[in-house]
Amino acid sequence: MEKRYIFPLVCYACSAFAEHASTLDSPKTQFQRENASVVVTASKENASSFAEKRPVQEITTAADLQELIHSTPGTLYVDFYSPTCSPCKRLHPRFQMAAKRLQNQATFARINVSQAFEVVSLYSIGGLPSLLVFEGGEMVFRKVGLQEIARFLQEIEREQDVL
Repeated sequence: MEKRYIFPLVCYACSAFAEHASTLDSPKTQFQRENASVVVTASKENASSFAEKRPVQEITTAADLQELIHSTPGTLYVDFYSPTCSPCKRLHPRFQMAAKRLQNQATFARINVSQAFEVVSLYSIGGLPSLLVFEGGEMVFRKVGLQEIARFLQEIEREQDVL
């Protein structure tokens, strides 16, 4: 009987997370994406802990976003992006860095508006990238545009360094 496990993989070229299924023949297995040179080594023992440590959650539906908004006790930062948006691509590493530095204080998520376009009308997203901040299940403010969001992320990281 063949064992199959789902392992989260990170693309080191773009820092995007993707889940890939693969056959596990031994405790340690190497996974290589088709047509790519990225290789990740994972074991079944650390697969679930690796998935839980992702600093940025990828949201795919409006329902998932609503659930995250209402289940997050503290501050939630949600990046609305499109994979074809150049400023969105430039913002991604900054968002990842802020998420890693503040992962104990806040929750970070991203949503691809081209996959979940119902979210665009639900939150009146007029430009990309957009960052919406939620606290206690309510949206407290939004930032739109690469420069505005990058400055904001820098400010919250600086405030955290002071504390």
